[in-house]
Amino acid sequence: MIVVHNLASTGFFEWFAVRVAIISDGKFVRIFFLLSILTGVLSAFLDNVTCVMLVGPVTINLCKQLEVDPVPLYLTETLLATIGGAATLIGDPPNVVIGNKLQIGFGDFLVYNAPLVVFLLPIAAAVMWYRVRHLVQTDKVVDLKTLAKDNPILDQRELLFVGVILGCIMLALFLSPIHKQEAAWFTVVGAMCSCVVHNHHNFRQFLDAVEWDTLFFFATLFVFVESLGEMGLIRELGDVLTDIFAEVPLDSRLPTACFIMLWVAGIGSAFLESLPFTTTVTYILISLMNNNTLEIPMMPLAWALSLGACIGGIGSIMGSSANLVAMSISERYSPKNPIQGKHFLMYGFPLLCILLTIGSLYQYVLFAVIEPYTYAEDG
Repeated sequence: MIVVHNLASTGFFEWFAVRVAIISDGKFVRIFFLLSILTGVLSAFLDNVTCVMLVGPVTINLCKQLEVDPVPLYLTETLLATIGGAATLIGDPPNVVIGNKLQIGFGDFLVYNAPLVVFLLPIAAAVMWYRVRHLVQTDKVVDLKTLAKDNPILDQRELLFVGVILGCIMLALFLSPIHKQEAAWFTVVGAMCSCVVHNHHNFRQFLDAVEWDTLFFFATLFVFVESLGEMGLIRELGDVLTDIFAEVPLDSRLPTACFIMLWVAGIGSAFLESLPFTTTVTYILISLMNNNTLEIPMMPLAWALSLGACIGGIGSIMGSSANLVAMSISERYSPKNPIQGKHFLMYGFPLLCILLTIGSLYQYVLFAVIEPYTYAEDG
C-alpha cells in the first residue's frame, strides 16, 4: 500500500493513461482496448483499488474531450482490474489468503493463473466493446498535447527509486521457491525503503496511506474462522463437501470437484464479500487435506477457488471493493452520468458467466488432460 501510494504521488498513473492515449493516436477504439487491458495488467502487480481510483479521473477527462459517455470505458477498466488481480499472489486479497494458508508461492500463481488471465483480459475487453460500442460512437480526436502537458511525471527521481524498489520486491517474490522466506518481509522492507526515499523526516503521512481497516478486517476474520474451526463447524462443512464429491465416480471426481468449486466461488463472491467467503472455503480445503478421503489431490480445488473468488468480484457492486471505489469516483467526476450498481449486473455478471465457462475448460485441460495433477504433499 505504501509503495503504491508513493508511486501514485509521482503522477505515474495519470502519465501512464495519457501515454496510452498518445499511442492510440487519440482514437477511442484503440484507447478503449489498450487502456482497459493495461489497467488489468497493472492490477496484477499493484492494488486494483488504487489502479481504479487513479485511472478514473483521467479516463473521465478523456471521454469528456471525445464527447462520449465515460461509463462504458471506466466500467470496463474496473472489471478488467478485478480480473487482472487473479493473476498473482498480490493481485487480489483472496489470493493473499489462499497463498498464505496453503503455502502457495508467487511463482505458482504465475504458472497456473497468469496464463489464463492473459487470455481472459482481451476477451473481456472484446465482449464489453461488443456490448457498449453503440454508446461510444465518436469521430472526435483527443487533444494529446494539452493532455500530456496537464499530466506530467511530477518527480522523475522518486519515480526511478520507487520503480527500482517495486522491481526488487517483485523479483524477491518471484524467487520465493529458492530463498523460502515469507513474502511479507520483502514488502515491509520495500515499503520502508520507499518511505526513506520519499520523505525520511515524516512517516506519519505513509501510515495514513495504509488501509488499516482492511488489515484489521483480515486479522479479526482469521480469528473468527479459526474459532469456527475449533467449534467443529469447518470440519462439518468439509464432511458435507466430501459427501457431495464422493457421489461422483473416481475417474471424473477431480474435474467435477474443480468445476463445482470454480462456479460456487465465482457466483458466491459476486454477491457476498469475496474475502470472508474465500477464507472459510480455504479452511475447509485445509480440513480436507488433513483427512483426504476423496482420493483426489486438493490443490486443484485451491486454484479453482482462487480463480472463482477473484473474477467473481465483477458480478455485482458487492463483489469487489474496486467496484465501490469506481462508483464513488464516477459520481465525483461525472455526477450527471455516473456508474451505478445496476451496470455491474447488466454487464459484469454476464461477462462473469462467460469467463467462468472459459476458466472451467482451462482447468479441465490443465488438471485432467495435460497431466493428472499430483502434489507430493497430497500423498
